[in-house]
Amino acid sequence: MTRSTAAVTNKDGALPFSDASRNEQRVTAMLSAVFNTLFAGYNQKSRISAKKPVCEVFVKALVQKRGVDIALHLMNRGSVQGACTLDIKADTYVSENLSLELIGQCSGNSVRVGPDLGYVFKDMQWVAYYFIQEGDVYFLDMARVFPWVQARIAEALADVTPGTPAFPSWIAGVPNQSYQSYNLMANKEYLLAHCPGIFLLRLSDYVDMATLMAPIVTLNAERAALNQKNVHKSDYTPLKPLSVRPPPTTSAIALAAMRTPEELTLLMSEGRCYHIKDKLSPEQTERLIRWCEHHAKYSPYSRRKGQELQIGRQRLALEEDLAA
Repeated sequence: MTRSTAAVTNKDGALPFSDASRNEQRVTAMLSAVFNTLFAGYNQKSRISAKKPVCEVFVKALVQKRGVDIALHLMNRGSVQGACTLDIKADTYVSENLSLELIGQCSGNSVRVGPDLGYVFKDMQWVAYYFIQEGDVYFLDMARVFPWVQARIAEALADVTPGTPAFPSWIAGVPNQSYQSYNLMANKEYLLAHCPGIFLLRLSDYVDMATLMAPIVTLNAERAALNQKNVHKSDYTPLKPLSVRPPPTTSAIALAAMRTPEELTLLMSEGRCYHIKDKLSPEQTERLIRWCEHHAKYSPYSRRKGQELQIGRQRLALEEDLAA
């Protein structure tokens, strides 16, 4: 990814990605792997001079207020060819599932006001979901994905049970220190077959091993430091090191969803900069949280913390509560 060398005094208040506030090693390593690959074809197609940026990656105050990570300006001979907003998600697990966050946090803390809806409700046009160990990136066109998510939420509010033919997914509870979030977990193959607007980029087809390893090296150093810090705690489970794994076997469904970097760049440059989504009302949000609480599954080591946070959560009174 070629970074902009422009000064930080853009008319819209944008800051280049290299700004210190976002120049974290793990994010930089991840973005380098994804975006150097993604925009390589765009550079060749547009015959842009190597001295000029293929894309300028900005962190905009307006973008971050909407809950979006970054804005991309796709450049052609120094002028903006297209623009889009993008949220970056990454998973260190080797998993058959993709996580769609419905509830970002159920209650407020010192940093954020709660309850807060998950990333699927944010106003970005695209989500790049990076499975770091496998080297696969799933690109979600939220203008097409969000209606499918809305239909699943409608089923939830109608109290459909997860894991049934009507709702072939499950809810994961993710407890943190002072709050927890809830994710709709759906099988990747199922999503590719049934949810429109999801595309697959297999990075290992386009980059070398050193590029794939860059974020893993950074994360492993962090994990080793945490293990060393907590080595004397009896209830601490050491974090295992990550590694590059062979990508999953390519099924016919996955093959149909695969796109080249050039194809993805064209798709992203043709869309709108934002996709404004219909938000849930406070009452609908409370009902969705309760449904998630009822159906959520936890890992063995997080179950107790999740139950504690659920019991201690301040609840919004609903009409059905008063009727009871």
